[in-house]
Amino acid sequence: MGIVLHNLRIAQGDKELRPLMRGDLEQLRVWRNDQSKNEFIRPVGTITSEQQERWFESYCRRDDEVIFGVLRDGVLKGSVSLYNQDGRRAEFGRLMIGEDRGSGLGSFATWGCAQIAFSILNLDELHACVTVENTSALRIYVREGFLIEERRHNCEIGFDEFVIRLPRHRFELLAAGKGADRS
Repeated sequence: MGIVLHNLRIAQGDKELRPLMRGDLEQLRVWRNDQSKNEFIRPVGTITSEQQERWFESYCRRDDEVIFGVLRDGVLKGSVSLYNQDGRRAEFGRLMIGEDRGSGLGSFATWGCAQIAFSILNLDELHACVTVENTSALRIYVREGFLIEERRHNCEIGFDEFVIRLPRHRFELLAAGKGADRS
């Protein structure tokens, strides 16, 4: 069974993850086309409004992916995804904070996706690949419990990357230790 697309959400204080909406597309496209905000994301060239719309229509037909808008005070600040769900595993990533970098939104988005993956979708593991040079993201992922499994060269994108994973039991142990201190 695939991921339910349009009702997964989590909020904490002024931060929220909610399903991506059509109204988010133009802002995401602007951020995706801004080289200063996407240097570690798979290169795809400049995205037109029409391409973004076609991509969204294709996404809406998928049953193995959910993309979240990352919001602060109700304003879109970025996006993050759970995708390639395969049984009890899914890939985590495509985290892009377009505004308010360094404000804790990346940590919240990572934690929120893991909460949804393990508590609502009942998955057993998240995995991801992170470009070696993307030290900001790697710090967030490790802090939230991901384990570095290996370093490899990805010929498709021309970067070295770390393969990381987060088992459910590890997330639950770390979450229990953090308790209500998460802000």
